[in-house]
Amino acid sequence: MRFSCTAWRIIPLLLCPACLAGPSTCGDTHNRCLQWAHEGKCTNAGDKKYMRQNCAASCEFCAIEDQVCDAESKTCMAESSNPIRQVDKPMTFTWWHKLESGPMTVEWISPSDEAVLLGTLEPGSSHVVNTFPDHVFRLRDAGTERVILTIRMFPGHDSMLVEQPFLDMIADCEDRPAENWSGSCAAQAEQGECLRNPGFMTVFCSASCHACHLRAREQRCTRQNLDMGQRPILQPGDMDALFEGFESRWSEYNATVLHRSPWIVTFDNFLKDDEIEGLLGQVEGKYERSSDLGVADKFGDNAKIISDVRTSNTAWCTADCETTPGPAAILERIVKIINVPLTNFESIQVLRYQTDEYYKQHHDGSDGDNDLPGGPRIYTFFLYLSDVEEGGETFFPKLNLTMKPRKGSALLWPSVLSDRPSSMDSLTSHAALPVTKGLKLAANTWVHLFNNRVPNRWGCTGPIR
Repeated sequence: MRFSCTAWRIIPLLLCPACLAGPSTCGDTHNRCLQWAHEGKCTNAGDKKYMRQNCAASCEFCAIEDQVCDAESKTCMAESSNPIRQVDKPMTFTWWHKLESGPMTVEWISPSDEAVLLGTLEPGSSHVVNTFPDHVFRLRDAGTERVILTIRMFPGHDSMLVEQPFLDMIADCEDRPAENWSGSCAAQAEQGECLRNPGFMTVFCSASCHACHLRAREQRCTRQNLDMGQRPILQPGDMDALFEGFESRWSEYNATVLHRSPWIVTFDNFLKDDEIEGLLGQVEGKYERSSDLGVADKFGDNAKIISDVRTSNTAWCTADCETTPGPAAILERIVKIINVPLTNFESIQVLRYQTDEYYKQHHDGSDGDNDLPGGPRIYTFFLYLSDVEEGGETFFPKLNLTMKPRKGSALLWPSVLSDRPSSMDSLTSHAALPVTKGLKLAANTWVHLFNNRVPNRWGCTGPIR
């Protein structure tokens, strides 16, 4: 049997409900494309060919969808924040047979672990499969019936070049459970965790998930492979347009512009007492010593580094925490003020500084941010959850600005330039001065240039746990 759309319809309700068009091929293949576009490489004669082939979205060589959501649209936020990304949405997958061998048979592995023969793929040929995320396929040598590979379908990963270098890359694939994790990879895969928690499962349970091809960060963590929007939330000049008229627009919070270029804005009475209590209640008992990110391994898992640069304790408000009344109200307010959807936010980081604790001068961005699918942090919305008897100020040394902690107040600043939002603004480096008396409770809300929730779920933003 040879491939045709009819051949693939032998299980029509599962594999080929319709011969659907695949996702657009016009996009960026490299996360750093936007930075290169801002540097003028789209029109530079020496770079234009590469940029046209690899950075079509950032160079505006093709029409791309507008990812900017109405900041007040609950529908937009709810759909974009869905942790299980369109698992029931049909997808297409293309196979290319590039091995120097004979034909390959293709089998679909049913949920009951039965193999259904779908057809034969001849050397040098390709074929498009109509399927769904979480379906599993197996390729065999048609002559010897030796298994060549078994893979699971994931949204955004829509093709595979079956050639020897690829097979060599996945040859050593095995489950490598994370340190201090007592779960079972096989059991977790059986329960649907491969799609529900793909970052952890593809890295630590690769074999059980049939996801050996996604272990490496470069295979897993491009915006294109993550099936996410490629339009940045900020275009050049958008930031300045947002902050103009800020004081009158947000007079209910006594918004005060302390500095322009870069913009530094304070808010009074931004948080209600019950919102603060709700947030702190959610993270009580979850604090750990604050850490920095170490170097990522080949799978993209970053180690945590404890240093004397920061000495506070940290707790995270993630997943269910964000939907409780206090945190939800805070996030909704921030979304409205900065006009960026929740999908671009990191989880709220709650901080506890005791006497003599501090965070030395640092910047919320780093040089490698444009390599990440979420792009650089563009805004920090810093929340003060307590008064402090003495010390604990937020200090911007390059601007000579100091903000004293006041319970319920907030501080907003950008980490990037308005006219080039892929470039870090070094002027907003800052420090948390030592608390000299009392206790300081605060929270960070960091916002990215692109969707950050999808990359986080796929283990593309830091430590994978």
